[in-house]
Parts: sequence; C-alpha cells; structure tokens
Amino acid sequence: MPQNDEIFERATLAKLREFLLYGREEEIPKTESYDEQLEKIYDICNNLAETYTEEGENSQLYFALHDIITQVQHIYMELGIKAGIQLAEELLREKKAENSLLELHHSLKRLRAFNNDSACPP
Repeated sequence: MPQNDEIFERATLAKLREFLLYGREEEIPKTESYDEQLEKIYDICNNLAETYTEEGENSQLYFALHDIITQVQHIYMELGIKAGIQLAEELLREKKAENSLLELHHSLKRLRAFNNDSACPP
C-alpha cells in the first residue's frame, strides 16, 4: 500500500530520536560520523577546561564535564535499551494477536467445511 510505503520512508532513527527526546518529528541532518561528532564535543570540553583553568585535562572542571557526559551516556543508553525492548514486546503482542485471528479464521473455515460435509442431503 502506498500509505505504508510513505510511513516507512519517513521512519528513520534520527527522526525517532528527535521525537523521543524533543517531541518533534523534524530531523536535524548529520553529515559527520559518530566518531567525528564525539571527537568534536570532546574537543569543545577540552578547550573549555583549558580556557578556564591552567590544569587543562587535570582540572576539576574537566573531571566534572567528563562525569556529566558519562552519566548522560549511561542514562540514555539504558533508556534506549528499555525503549527497544518495549517496542519489541509490542511487536510480539501484535504478531500473537494477528496469529490468533488467523488461527480463528482457519478454524472457522474448517468448521464450516465440516458442517457442509456432514449435512444430510435432502
């Protein structure tokens, strides 16, 4: 169905991320790889630590930034895993319901065929 094709064309990980995190569907295009994005943000943090302290990577500011980033990574990783599990559970429930309806349909067809076969001819 063309409607379903359009839905799947619009379904991207970036759009799902934006919707789950910010409640919006728009996708902010990323041209950098994950490694490039991480390196860029780490460079910003390192430069910030060096700008505001003389110790650079050995400063309390650097360690605080590192702790914040690490904690956020852990939290969002756990949330992502939980969201994935919930989506998988929902898909399994839908598949089971679909299979149950299909089994019921086949059972009714067999019952009708049995009733038609066992009916006495007039």
